[in-house]
Amino acid sequence: HSDTPENEILSIMLPGANRKDFVLQTFPSERGMVASMARKDIIDKWMDDFDKEGYWVLDMGLGAFPTQLIVPFLNQKTFHTAQTLLEYNEEDNLSSYEKGEYEDSILELGGQDVSSFLLSTIAVGFNVLLDNEPLLQFDNLQDNKKEHRKKSMFSFWGSVGLLSFLTLLLVSFVAGHLLQQKNMDLQIRLASKTTELKKMEELKAQVLQYGKGGGTKPSRSSFYADELGGSMDDDLTLTRLEIFPLEGKERDYQKGDMLRYQENNIIVEGWAENAKSYNDWKKKLNRYEWVDEIRHVSYSDTDDGIGEFEIEIRLK
Repeated sequence: HSDTPENEILSIMLPGANRKDFVLQTFPSERGMVASMARKDIIDKWMDDFDKEGYWVLDMGLGAFPTQLIVPFLNQKTFHTAQTLLEYNEEDNLSSYEKGEYEDSILELGGQDVSSFLLSTIAVGFNVLLDNEPLLQFDNLQDNKKEHRKKSMFSFWGSVGLLSFLTLLLVSFVAGHLLQQKNMDLQIRLASKTTELKKMEELKAQVLQYGKGGGTKPSRSSFYADELGGSMDDDLTLTRLEIFPLEGKERDYQKGDMLRYQENNIIVEGWAENAKSYNDWKKKLNRYEWVDEIRHVSYSDTDDGIGEFEIEIRLK
Protein backbone atom coordinates (compact mmCIF):
# COMPACT_ATOMS: atom_id res chain seq x y z
CA HIS A 1 0.00 0.00 0.00
CA SER A 2 1.18 3.51 -0.77
CA ASP A 3 0.99 4.61 2.87
CA THR A 4 3.26 1.89 4.27
CA PRO A 5 6.70 2.86 5.62
CA GLU A 6 8.44 0.61 3.04
CA ASN A 7 6.90 2.59 0.18
CA GLU A 8 7.98 5.88 1.71
CA ILE A 9 11.55 4.63 2.15
CA LEU A 10 11.71 3.29 -1.40
CA SER A 11 10.37 6.53 -2.86
CA ILE A 12 13.18 8.41 -1.14
CA MET A 13 15.89 6.01 -2.33
CA LEU A 14 14.50 5.64 -5.86
CA PRO A 15 11.79 8.19 -6.71
CA GLY A 16 9.11 6.82 -8.99
CA ALA A 17 10.08 3.17 -8.46
CA ASN A 18 7.36 0.52 -8.25
CA ARG A 19 7.37 -1.10 -4.78
CA LYS A 20 6.41 -4.44 -6.30
CA ASP A 21 9.66 -4.51 -8.32
CA PHE A 22 11.98 -4.27 -5.30
CA VAL A 23 12.68 -5.90 -1.94
CA LEU A 24 13.79 -3.74 0.99
CA GLN A 25 15.95 -4.25 4.09
CA THR A 26 16.32 -1.66 6.90
CA PHE A 27 18.36 -1.35 10.07
CA PRO A 28 18.63 1.47 12.63
CA SER A 29 21.68 3.72 12.47
CA GLU A 30 23.09 6.59 14.48
CA ARG A 31 21.54 9.06 12.04
CA GLY A 32 18.23 7.25 11.82
CA MET A 33 18.18 4.34 9.37
CA VAL A 34 20.26 2.56 6.78
CA ALA A 35 18.30 0.88 3.99
CA SER A 36 19.26 -1.53 1.22
CA MET A 37 17.23 -2.68 -1.73
CA ALA A 38 17.45 -5.17 -4.58
CA ARG A 39 15.38 -5.87 -7.65
CA LYS A 40 12.80 -8.58 -7.03
CA ASP A 41 13.58 -10.38 -10.31
CA ILE A 42 17.22 -10.85 -9.21
CA ILE A 43 16.14 -12.32 -5.86
CA ASP A 44 13.63 -14.51 -7.72
CA LYS A 45 16.47 -15.90 -9.86
CA TRP A 46 18.63 -16.61 -6.80
CA MET A 47 15.73 -18.39 -5.12
CA ASP A 48 15.16 -20.51 -8.24
CA ASP A 49 18.87 -21.38 -8.43
CA PHE A 50 18.94 -22.51 -4.80
CA ASP A 51 15.73 -24.49 -5.29
CA LYS A 52 17.21 -26.33 -8.28
CA GLU A 53 20.20 -27.33 -6.13
CA GLY A 54 17.90 -28.69 -3.44
CA TYR A 55 18.35 -25.87 -0.89
CA TRP A 56 15.47 -24.44 1.11
CA VAL A 57 16.08 -20.72 1.65
CA LEU A 58 14.69 -19.44 4.96
CA ASP A 59 16.21 -15.97 5.03
CA MET A 60 18.42 -13.57 3.05
CA GLY A 61 20.31 -10.40 3.90
CA LEU A 62 21.63 -7.60 1.70
CA GLY A 63 25.26 -6.59 2.11
CA ALA A 64 26.99 -6.23 5.48
CA PHE A 65 24.27 -4.48 7.46
CA PRO A 66 22.69 -7.65 8.96
CA THR A 67 25.83 -7.89 11.13
CA GLN A 68 24.08 -5.47 13.48
CA LEU A 69 22.18 -8.47 14.87
CA ILE A 70 25.36 -9.98 16.32
CA VAL A 71 27.24 -6.82 17.37
CA PRO A 72 26.34 -7.40 21.07
CA PHE A 73 28.31 -10.66 20.94
CA LEU A 74 31.44 -9.31 19.24
CA ASN A 75 34.57 -8.24 21.10
CA GLN A 76 34.81 -4.97 19.12
CA LYS A 77 32.55 -2.31 17.63
CA THR A 78 34.60 -1.66 14.49
CA PHE A 79 35.20 -4.46 12.01
CA HIS A 80 34.98 -5.28 8.32
CA THR A 81 33.45 -7.88 6.06
CA ALA A 82 34.90 -8.68 2.63
CA GLN A 83 33.84 -5.35 1.13
CA THR A 84 32.54 -3.08 3.93
CA LEU A 85 34.13 -1.41 6.95
CA LEU A 86 31.53 -0.85 9.69
CA GLU A 87 31.58 1.11 12.94
CA TYR A 88 28.88 0.77 15.63
CA ASN A 89 28.28 3.04 18.64
CA GLU A 90 27.72 2.01 22.27
CA GLU A 91 23.99 1.48 21.58
CA ASP A 92 24.99 -0.96 18.81
CA ASN A 93 23.61 1.32 16.11
CA LEU A 94 25.59 1.83 12.90
CA SER A 95 27.56 5.08 13.05
CA SER A 96 29.52 4.81 9.77
CA TYR A 97 30.43 2.46 6.95
CA GLU A 98 32.79 2.53 3.99
CA LYS A 99 33.04 0.33 0.90
CA GLY A 100 36.39 -1.19 0.01
CA GLU A 101 38.38 -4.38 -0.43
CA TYR A 102 39.52 -5.97 2.84
CA GLU A 103 41.51 -9.03 3.86
CA ASP A 104 40.02 -11.71 6.05
CA SER A 105 40.60 -11.36 9.79
CA ILE A 106 39.64 -13.26 12.95
CA LEU A 107 37.18 -11.84 15.49
CA GLU A 108 35.87 -13.21 18.76
CA LEU A 109 32.15 -13.89 18.63
CA GLY A 110 30.57 -15.25 21.82
CA GLY A 111 33.89 -16.73 22.87
CA GLN A 112 34.49 -18.37 19.47
CA ASP A 113 36.99 -17.29 16.78
CA VAL A 114 35.27 -16.58 13.46
CA SER A 115 36.26 -15.22 10.06
CA SER A 116 35.23 -11.62 9.39
CA PHE A 117 34.05 -12.78 5.93
CA LEU A 118 31.41 -14.99 7.59
CA LEU A 119 29.83 -12.35 9.84
CA SER A 120 26.94 -11.48 7.49
CA THR A 121 26.12 -15.16 6.96
CA ILE A 122 26.21 -15.87 10.71
CA ALA A 123 23.97 -12.85 11.37
CA VAL A 124 21.32 -14.09 8.92
CA GLY A 125 21.50 -17.56 10.50
CA PHE A 126 21.11 -16.02 13.94
CA ASN A 127 17.96 -14.23 12.76
CA VAL A 128 16.56 -17.62 11.69
CA LEU A 129 17.54 -19.19 15.02
CA LEU A 130 15.65 -16.49 16.93
CA ASP A 131 12.62 -17.31 14.73
CA ASN A 132 12.28 -13.65 13.72
CA GLU A 133 10.60 -12.56 10.52
CA PRO A 134 12.88 -12.75 7.42
CA LEU A 135 15.16 -9.75 6.97
CA LEU A 136 13.80 -9.24 3.44
CA GLN A 137 10.04 -8.68 3.14
CA PHE A 138 9.74 -11.17 0.31
CA ASP A 139 6.75 -13.48 -0.24
CA ASN A 140 8.78 -16.55 -1.23
CA LEU A 141 10.95 -16.28 1.90
CA GLN A 142 7.93 -15.89 4.16
CA ASP A 143 6.19 -18.87 2.52
CA ASN A 144 9.32 -21.00 2.93
CA LYS A 145 9.52 -20.03 6.58
CA LYS A 146 5.88 -20.94 7.28
CA GLU A 147 6.18 -24.27 5.51
CA HIS A 148 9.46 -25.03 7.22
CA ARG A 149 7.97 -24.40 10.67
CA LYS A 150 5.35 -27.05 9.96
CA LYS A 151 7.91 -29.72 9.08
CA SER A 152 10.95 -29.13 11.28
CA MET A 153 12.94 -26.56 13.22
CA PHE A 154 15.93 -26.92 10.95
CA SER A 155 16.85 -28.89 7.85
CA PHE A 156 19.45 -31.34 9.18
CA TRP A 157 21.44 -31.72 6.00
CA GLY A 158 21.65 -28.00 5.33
CA SER A 159 22.01 -26.45 8.77
CA VAL A 160 23.40 -28.88 11.37
CA GLY A 161 26.83 -27.21 11.46
CA LEU A 162 25.38 -23.71 11.71
CA LEU A 163 22.83 -24.82 14.31
CA SER A 164 25.54 -26.31 16.56
CA PHE A 165 27.61 -23.14 16.47
CA LEU A 166 24.66 -20.78 16.95
CA THR A 167 23.25 -22.89 19.79
CA LEU A 168 26.55 -22.56 21.67
CA LEU A 169 26.52 -18.85 20.92
CA LEU A 170 22.98 -18.43 22.23
CA VAL A 171 23.66 -20.45 25.40
CA SER A 172 26.77 -18.39 26.08
CA PHE A 173 24.75 -15.23 25.61
CA VAL A 174 21.89 -16.34 27.89
CA ALA A 175 24.30 -17.48 30.63
CA GLY A 176 26.31 -14.25 30.68
CA HIS A 177 25.49 -10.83 32.00
CA LEU A 178 24.79 -9.68 28.44
CA LEU A 179 21.35 -11.21 28.87
CA GLN A 180 20.38 -8.45 31.31
CA GLN A 181 21.88 -5.63 29.26
CA LYS A 182 21.26 -6.64 25.67
CA ASN A 183 18.53 -9.22 25.18
CA MET A 184 15.49 -6.99 25.73
CA ASP A 185 17.20 -4.13 23.98
CA LEU A 186 17.79 -6.31 20.91
CA GLN A 187 14.14 -7.34 20.68
CA ILE A 188 12.88 -3.80 21.22
CA ARG A 189 15.17 -2.35 18.56
CA LEU A 190 14.13 -4.96 16.06
CA ALA A 191 10.43 -4.37 16.74
CA SER A 192 10.32 -0.60 17.11
CA LYS A 193 10.64 1.80 14.16
CA THR A 194 9.38 5.02 15.74
CA THR A 195 12.69 6.87 15.89
CA GLU A 196 13.74 5.58 12.50
CA LEU A 197 10.56 6.79 10.79
CA LYS A 198 10.99 10.24 12.31
CA LYS A 199 14.49 10.45 10.87
CA MET A 200 13.20 9.24 7.51
CA GLU A 201 10.68 12.08 7.45
CA GLU A 202 13.58 14.52 7.84
CA LEU A 203 15.42 12.81 4.98
CA LYS A 204 12.30 12.85 2.84
CA ALA A 205 11.98 16.61 3.39
CA GLN A 206 15.57 17.05 2.21
CA VAL A 207 14.90 15.02 -0.92
CA LEU A 208 11.75 17.05 -1.66
CA GLN A 209 13.75 20.24 -1.20
CA TYR A 210 16.31 18.87 -3.66
CA GLY A 211 13.53 18.43 -6.22
CA LYS A 212 12.34 22.02 -5.66
CA GLY A 213 15.85 23.23 -6.31
CA GLY A 214 15.49 22.48 -10.00
CA GLY A 215 16.55 18.85 -10.26
CA THR A 216 14.28 17.07 -12.74
CA LYS A 217 16.30 13.90 -13.21
CA PRO A 218 15.22 12.09 -10.02
CA SER A 219 11.83 11.48 -11.68
CA ARG A 220 13.67 9.40 -14.32
CA SER A 221 15.59 7.24 -11.86
CA SER A 222 13.15 4.35 -12.23
CA PHE A 223 13.57 4.59 -16.01
CA TYR A 224 17.36 4.38 -15.69
CA ALA A 225 17.08 1.40 -13.30
CA ASP A 226 14.80 -0.47 -15.72
CA GLU A 227 17.02 0.34 -18.71
CA LEU A 228 20.17 -0.86 -16.95
CA GLY A 229 18.50 -4.00 -15.64
CA GLY A 230 17.12 -4.82 -19.08
CA SER A 231 20.48 -4.28 -20.76
CA MET A 232 22.15 -7.12 -18.85
CA ASP A 233 22.28 -10.63 -20.31
CA ASP A 234 22.33 -13.79 -18.19
CA ASP A 235 26.14 -13.72 -17.96
CA LEU A 236 26.04 -10.40 -16.06
CA THR A 237 24.78 -9.82 -12.51
CA LEU A 238 24.04 -6.43 -10.94
CA THR A 239 25.19 -6.11 -7.31
CA ARG A 240 25.05 -2.34 -6.73
CA LEU A 241 23.23 0.54 -8.41
CA GLU A 242 23.44 4.14 -7.21
CA ILE A 243 21.45 6.63 -9.27
CA PHE A 244 22.45 10.22 -8.46
CA PRO A 245 24.92 9.18 -5.69
CA LEU A 246 25.59 11.34 -2.68
CA GLU A 247 28.49 13.80 -2.97
CA GLY A 248 31.13 12.75 -0.45
CA LYS A 249 30.22 10.46 2.46
CA GLU A 250 27.13 10.60 4.66
CA ARG A 251 29.24 11.08 7.77
CA ASP A 252 30.68 14.32 6.28
CA TYR A 253 27.28 16.01 6.61
CA GLN A 254 26.25 17.73 9.82
CA LYS A 255 22.73 17.41 11.21
CA GLY A 256 20.42 19.70 9.23
CA ASP A 257 22.78 19.99 6.24
CA MET A 258 21.19 19.77 2.80
CA LEU A 259 22.27 16.56 1.08
CA ARG A 260 24.03 17.12 -2.27
CA TYR A 261 23.78 14.62 -5.10
CA GLN A 262 25.70 13.99 -8.31
CA GLU A 263 22.60 14.43 -10.44
CA ASN A 264 24.30 13.45 -13.72
CA ASN A 265 26.00 10.27 -12.51
CA ILE A 266 25.09 6.62 -12.03
CA ILE A 267 27.40 4.08 -10.34
CA VAL A 268 27.05 0.42 -11.32
CA GLU A 269 28.81 -2.60 -9.80
CA GLY A 270 28.37 -6.25 -10.70
CA TRP A 271 29.80 -9.57 -11.83
CA ALA A 272 30.58 -10.77 -15.34
CA GLU A 273 31.32 -14.33 -16.44
CA ASN A 274 34.18 -13.00 -18.57
CA ALA A 275 35.75 -9.77 -19.84
CA LYS A 276 34.11 -10.10 -23.27
CA SER A 277 30.62 -10.06 -21.73
CA TYR A 278 31.57 -6.96 -19.75
CA ASN A 279 32.98 -5.10 -22.78
CA ASP A 280 30.03 -6.05 -25.01
CA TRP A 281 27.65 -4.71 -22.36
CA LYS A 282 29.51 -1.37 -22.17
CA LYS A 283 29.28 -1.05 -25.97
CA LYS A 284 25.54 -1.66 -25.76
CA LEU A 285 25.17 1.03 -23.08
CA ASN A 286 27.10 3.53 -25.22
CA ARG A 287 24.36 3.28 -27.83
CA TYR A 288 21.67 4.45 -25.41
CA GLU A 289 20.63 8.01 -26.19
CA TRP A 290 20.67 9.07 -22.53
CA VAL A 291 24.29 7.94 -21.97
CA ASP A 292 26.92 10.65 -22.44
CA GLU A 293 30.04 8.83 -21.24
CA ILE A 294 30.97 5.54 -19.51
CA ARG A 295 34.02 5.64 -17.25
CA HIS A 296 35.68 2.33 -16.42
CA VAL A 297 36.50 2.32 -12.69
CA SER A 298 37.69 -1.25 -12.10
CA TYR A 299 37.59 -4.83 -13.34
CA SER A 300 39.24 -7.74 -11.56
CA ASP A 301 39.04 -11.52 -11.80
CA THR A 302 38.11 -13.45 -8.66
CA ASP A 303 39.58 -16.83 -7.69
CA ASP A 304 36.70 -18.65 -9.37
CA GLY A 305 37.21 -16.80 -12.66
CA ILE A 306 34.27 -14.41 -12.33
CA GLY A 307 34.99 -10.77 -13.17
CA GLU A 308 34.03 -8.08 -10.67
CA PHE A 309 33.50 -4.61 -12.19
CA GLU A 310 32.55 -1.03 -11.40
CA ILE A 311 31.63 1.69 -13.93
CA GLU A 312 30.40 5.27 -13.70
CA ILE A 313 27.86 6.49 -16.25
CA ARG A 314 27.64 10.17 -17.12
CA LEU A 315 24.16 11.25 -18.23
CA LYS A 316 23.37 13.68 -21.02
